[in-house]
Amino acid sequence: MLKIILDYPFFVKEGPLLGEDEWIGFQIKEGPCNQGCDYCYERATAFDILSRMVGQSEMSRYEGMDNRRLAEALKEFPGRRLEMRVDELQRWFSILEDAGIKRAFLIGSEPTEHSGFESIVDKASESGLELLVYTSGKDLRALFHPSVKYIVLHMDHGKDVDRHEAYFAQFMDSVNQLLNDGKEIHMRMNFSDEGLSGQDLVFNFFDGIDERYRPDVMLKYSFSSRVRGAKDIKYFNPGTMKETVPNLLVFIDEFKERYPDSPMYAERPLFPCTFGDGVWDEYKEKGGLTSTCRMEFVVYSDRGITLCPPAKHMIDAKDVRTGEGLKVAIQRMKERIYGVAMKPSFHECGPCERRVDLSCQGGCLGYKDA
Repeated sequence: MLKIILDYPFFVKEGPLLGEDEWIGFQIKEGPCNQGCDYCYERATAFDILSRMVGQSEMSRYEGMDNRRLAEALKEFPGRRLEMRVDELQRWFSILEDAGIKRAFLIGSEPTEHSGFESIVDKASESGLELLVYTSGKDLRALFHPSVKYIVLHMDHGKDVDRHEAYFAQFMDSVNQLLNDGKEIHMRMNFSDEGLSGQDLVFNFFDGIDERYRPDVMLKYSFSSRVRGAKDIKYFNPGTMKETVPNLLVFIDEFKERYPDSPMYAERPLFPCTFGDGVWDEYKEKGGLTSTCRMEFVVYSDRGITLCPPAKHMIDAKDVRTGEGLKVAIQRMKERIYGVAMKPSFHECGPCERRVDLSCQGGCLGYKDA
């Protein structure tokens, strides 16, 4: 049986306010990357940036563009800095060190495309930080740096990467080399339809993992969430999840049968009310419905620290200068989060959706007040 971990630190993590189990994130690049995932929360960022560049009256030219084309459109404005400065990151790394925080994660867009990525991981190492990098795997060579301990591979971009057999074999060879180097890898799949398109890629990926390393590779799956400022993104609610549950249970059963040593976790959204009697508890015991999310607090360039990208609109970003100031800022955000989480995500949701004890995983905070 898999160990059941509840790690939404807002409510269930015990111990000191900050410490080695706390994670602070850094969005080192803004806007969609060139992978063009149709559900990406950075779609809203792209529209926000473009509206400031061209004016709201000219935004009609971007309507209907997919995320890959929006990423290209942002390149029309080279004067708009989309990268976090290395010296700014170095200052924040020093603050984390002062606060006793040992872990940080890097997100984008695609973090490894940052022009100073190598310098960033060097600076993190100098501050004693262990890094988690969220990546599409575009440049796995950049992740062999000793400070990179954890890797989340977003393999759902396009969902056809494994059709190119030569490339996929080379890709999996690099993944196994990273595992041999001691990295912990999470394979991340976001499902955007009730039929769970992309699950074949999950199985092909895990088939390609050397059996010795499979216990070190975790599957993290999720379903498209509602994103503020991007109303055209299709998202899951209790109704659509009810239609998805039969396919999800088959998927969980097959995954656990084929890879019994590989952990499986869900990110969002799952609603117990969409499952039949006893089914939720049965599959929670298998590990397939256990929730995990580490993207709580994120630092944004020239703005400061607030919540993760889907929920960053809820609390104004705050710049801090010391480790103690960071502790105070996070404490206040946690208090604010608790109040926000008490609001239901959907009109049909009742008090059971208040995720104090993860009895319902109704979605990320980005759902709230969207």
